[in-house]
Amino acid sequence: MIASVLPLILGGISVLLIGMIGLSFYIALSLVHPKKRSIEETKQLELERTPTIFRDFETWEKINQEVTSNKGYVLKGWCFPALGKKAFTNQFVVLIVHGFSYTHHGSVKYASIFRNLGMDVIMYDQPNHGESGGTMTSMGFQESIDLQQWISLIQKKYPHDVRIGLCGESMGAASCLLAQSRTDQIIFTVADCSFSTLKQLMIHQLKHRRSIPLFPFYFLSNFFFRMFSGAYYESISPKGAVRNAKAPILFCHGLSDSYIPPHHSEELHHACKSPSMLYLAGNESKHAQAFRNNQVEYTAFVHSFLKEVVGLKIEIGENHV
Repeated sequence: MIASVLPLILGGISVLLIGMIGLSFYIALSLVHPKKRSIEETKQLELERTPTIFRDFETWEKINQEVTSNKGYVLKGWCFPALGKKAFTNQFVVLIVHGFSYTHHGSVKYASIFRNLGMDVIMYDQPNHGESGGTMTSMGFQESIDLQQWISLIQKKYPHDVRIGLCGESMGAASCLLAQSRTDQIIFTVADCSFSTLKQLMIHQLKHRRSIPLFPFYFLSNFFFRMFSGAYYESISPKGAVRNAKAPILFCHGLSDSYIPPHHSEELHHACKSPSMLYLAGNESKHAQAFRNNQVEYTAFVHSFLKEVVGLKIEIGENHV
């Protein structure tokens, strides 16, 4: 009797193990090879979401730029000089980084704030996104290293006294927070809806959004993510990076964000070593909607941060700093 049932039991266990391994593999794969939006898709989406800003953006002077990653792939970017400024002569440049599965078009709304203050902006497509090369996404691990290449480009192109700011959204914000702790070249960072640690984000995604038990799926997917990206979930920690922050940081987050809950930015704000501000956006602002749903208030917070915390002598509405 037992002998006849044993193959069924072993077969069931084998199917269960294969299923668990397969789902864990898929979870990790969905991070490193996300379903991405095309350049045309993101252009149309941003035109619908912030039509006035995006139509204005299409009139800006645009200068193609690119850098080569330490991994050998090319990252495509664009420099947008501030109105009335000659290219690569500005004292202030803001490097803006888009989020997971998107393109540089998601950076336009933030670019409008800084450009209206007379700052140049540089936007680019992250690796494995948009027009850039690369075959893998690593949730800020390699992306933050690539960011240093753009900082180096700015230092080569601009005057020796150039002052550089960072601004990022979601995974782009995490990349900025990781990068800022490794350099003395940044005078401020604006981080919109960043995760505090990838470990916390993955626990939230599995347990609360997908109702997938942490054991064994967190641990197995973590193994596969390390195999793909070179990093474990635990090692990608913006929270750890802001403990070594050298320049002021503004943390922004939508209060209705269920993808990356706002307590992530609250944790980052409390952990930050450098002077910082926290803006929690209302009006049912979900993930990456803080600016879109609160344009006037959001812009005012950025202005206040730049004046009161960073110490820039900006003149609002005068198109210069």
